[in-house]
Amino acid sequence: MKQWPKVALAELCAPAERYTSPTPGEIYRQLGVRLWGEGAYEREQIDGADTKYANFNRIEADDLVVNKIWARNGSVAVATAEQAGAYVSTEFPAFILNRERIDPRWMRFITKWRGFWTACDEKAQGTSGKNRIKPSQFLSIQIPLPPLAEQQSLVARLDALAEKTRQLEAHLHAAERDADRLLIGLATRNDLSDDERGAQGWQRGKLGDVLSLATDPISVRGDESYPNVGVLSFARGLFTKRPIEGTQTSASMLYRIRAGQFLYSRLFAFEGAYAIVGSEHDGAFVSNEFPTFDINAERASPEFLHAYFCSPRVWETIAHGSKGLGDRRQRVQPAQILKHELWLPPRQQLHTLNAMFPHMIALKAKLTAIHKASASLLSAALGRHLINSHCSIVSN
Repeated sequence: MKQWPKVALAELCAPAERYTSPTPGEIYRQLGVRLWGEGAYEREQIDGADTKYANFNRIEADDLVVNKIWARNGSVAVATAEQAGAYVSTEFPAFILNRERIDPRWMRFITKWRGFWTACDEKAQGTSGKNRIKPSQFLSIQIPLPPLAEQQSLVARLDALAEKTRQLEAHLHAAERDADRLLIGLATRNDLSDDERGAQGWQRGKLGDVLSLATDPISVRGDESYPNVGVLSFARGLFTKRPIEGTQTSASMLYRIRAGQFLYSRLFAFEGAYAIVGSEHDGAFVSNEFPTFDINAERASPEFLHAYFCSPRVWETIAHGSKGLGDRRQRVQPAQILKHELWLPPRQQLHTLNAMFPHMIALKAKLTAIHKASASLLSAALGRHLINSHCSIVSN
């Protein structure tokens, strides 16, 4: 089979520069980019008065949008027609694709390919600004480029597969939402009135009644490597990151976490980056951007807090205490967490929730496994085409 040429992105796109200065009182649609090639999405809208950025850039359909911070984790997307007219900050370089050479749909599939994520990661490593990828580095990545007609033929076949996976994903998401609703219901009993909850032993309180800040600081040594974790958004738990090498980090202090603790991301709390530390991450390390708490076992449990923080309403309520909500640089502070008011369940309700919890987590784990297998189908199918064509992505 004829080998496809490898072409630098710089030859296939040009910067999209539609900058505007945010105007106080004007509402702007905001675009975010999910990790691992899962596409762009519309974030919460923002008033021009509530951002510190001097400029926004308007996105149009088929723009290639890059998250400088998370490109190394596949946070690159091609905007859809529905997302046209949304805005991004300068942390999201955008590019106009040359349609005479590349079909935007082909580029969209490239963003879903593991080889492309690896290339982005290699470009981001060792750069200043905590591994932000520079636009010039991103544009130097070479991607496989079949003739335009062949791109379109491949896209048609991949689209057919994508439609089947979308149908499966819809069923999976519905099942996951049902599982989350059950957990949230057990943790809140919002079906009861305040008087009914009070009569059943629920008590009004604050998270500060059941959580206390826990810090285990460790001085970073140049000859040590530190297991590292991050917090997934939308209450999806922790994930293992590349270990922090003492010789490569500017941090002088890291913080050890323990199984059963509660922690969150200051920066991404507004989109549900809350989690319980599992046994598999016991002894891992985080920066001070991830406040960690011990849980008062007399008043609450890890299972209760996990279930409670499955609720987007909780994330929104806590984040509204942060000025400039919607600005990704605006962090949610521990004081906002601790002062959050809620109904605390009686001991019997905790027992019920704790007993139900392992079954629900097992169900969600199965759904997640199916989701991952489904999500990998497109990347694997694209990979097979690239392998059969003796082609790879290059980041030279």
